[in-house]
Amino acid sequence: MYSNSDVTQPPGVLTPGEPQQIDIVGRSWQQGDATFTALAQFDVHARVLPYYQEHILADLKAGRNVIVAAHGNSLRALMKHLDQVADDKVHELEIGTGEVHVYEISEDGTVVGKEIRAKGGKA
Repeated sequence: MYSNSDVTQPPGVLTPGEPQQIDIVGRSWQQGDATFTALAQFDVHARVLPYYQEHILADLKAGRNVIVAAHGNSLRALMKHLDQVADDKVHELEIGTGEVHVYEISEDGTVVGKEIRAKGGKA
């Protein structure tokens, strides 16, 4: 399983010059000579955590309330960090449609409370 796995890289690196595969995939991007067609949760986590630390946590420490609305994998990566979910359990994290998770963060950045205010269902 790679779609929600934090440690397993998905298949999806294409060799240069294979436009027919890029057309089929449709959602790809270039980096150097490689074309990528998928992101592992590991990659998403590596992008979300610095943003959380530099922006969201900074706002929280400044006394602001913050609403995070994002794609499921980005939210899953943030929940992995906040809830201290092990790598081999991240695939079990689910966020229902319209579900609201409220975290209380202390001044030192640790989670001191969590509440799910609206239970959603699967889309």
